[in-house]
Amino acid sequence: MAHLLCLRIFAHGERFDVDAYLRADGALTRAACRGLDICLHEGRPPPLPEQQRIAIAYLSANRDALAALVHFPGVETVILALQYPIEVRPNLGAFSLTPARRLSKLALELAIDPTFYVWLERSGQ
Repeated sequence: MAHLLCLRIFAHGERFDVDAYLRADGALTRAACRGLDICLHEGRPPPLPEQQRIAIAYLSANRDALAALVHFPGVETVILALQYPIEVRPNLGAFSLTPARRLSKLALELAIDPTFYVWLERSGQ
């Protein structure tokens, strides 16, 4: 599987002034081109249970900073992006993904949207 992905939290908004946010709160410091991008794990994504453990630990440890981010002027969305690369196999018909209960609870409390990004890969490509 060729994709190098990042388990991340990102915040975006048309009127979100990232520089103003970073001056106001130095706890989160990774800037992206159109928002704030916080990489929790870089490279080949670990299995989903491990990604969720990483996310739970980060959300728990940074609750106040994330709450401030969610409510910062101009922020319209804050997403926790979980990565799921999957090799397409002939017998694969369908699947579903649901966040762990603890992750769902934390995300709901913080108004962060956990989203699964599924990468379909075919053998030999």
